Parts: sequence; C-alpha cells; structure tokens
Amino acid sequence: MDYLTEMRTLAVAASGESSEAVRASYASQFTELIAGIDEVTKAVKFNGVAAIGLGAGATAVQVGINATDVKSLTFSAASASALAIPSTTSLSATD
Repeated sequence: MDYLTEMRTLAVAASGESSEAVRASYASQFTELIAGIDEVTKAVKFNGVAAIGLGAGATAVQVGINATDVKSLTFSAASASALAIPSTTSLSATD
C-alpha cells in the first residue's frame, strides 16, 4: 500500500469538505494510515536488526569470504512522527 499517496488523497479530499462528519471519517482513515506506517517501520528487519524502526542502529555484515571482510551498515530510526507526517487535527479543523 502506498501510505503517503493515500494520506495525500485524504488530506486533499478533506480540505474541500464542509461536512464535519465526513472530515472526521477522513481523519479516522488518516490515523489508521499513520498506525500502518508505524507498524511497517517496526517490522522491517535486516539480518535480525531493526532497519528503520525503533531500535534501529548499526550492524556489521560480512561481505566477503574472509571473516575480516566486514562492512558496517547504519540504519536510522523512523516513525510517522520522525517522517514529519502531521496529525489528524488539520483534517478535522474547520476553515
């Protein structure tokens, strides 16, 4: 699923909507997508190490036939908030 595209679609639709009930529905869907992003970032692992979620960090990977052929990979932590995805308050506010 393309979370960010779906979130943009919801935000655009909500901005043109005057019904508070419909905007609340969009906000609920938006919140579900934020939760989905957070779940994906927690689940992605590389060699048993969190790659982009909480607890991400560095891990050594053997890249050659010798035990000394090692490269260090550093993964950044990420979440919906770290990616600067706004909360749903902007979807439910009236203009």
